[in-house]
Amino acid sequence: MKVLHTIRDTPPNLAGLCTLSVNSDNCYVAYPGSNTIGEVQIFDAINL
Repeated sequence: MKVLHTIRDTPPNLAGLCTLSVNSDNCYVAYPGSNTIGEVQIFDAINL
C-alpha cells in the first residue's frame, strides 16, 4: 500500500473527530476546518 494523498494544514483536532462516507458512487472524508468557528472541510477521496 502507498500514500496517495496527504491532507495538510488542518487545525488542532484534540478529539480526533472525522467521518468517512463510503458507497459505490462516492467516498468523502469530513473533518474540522477551524478550531474557532463551526467550519467543516469535505474531501473527495475518489477524485484526488
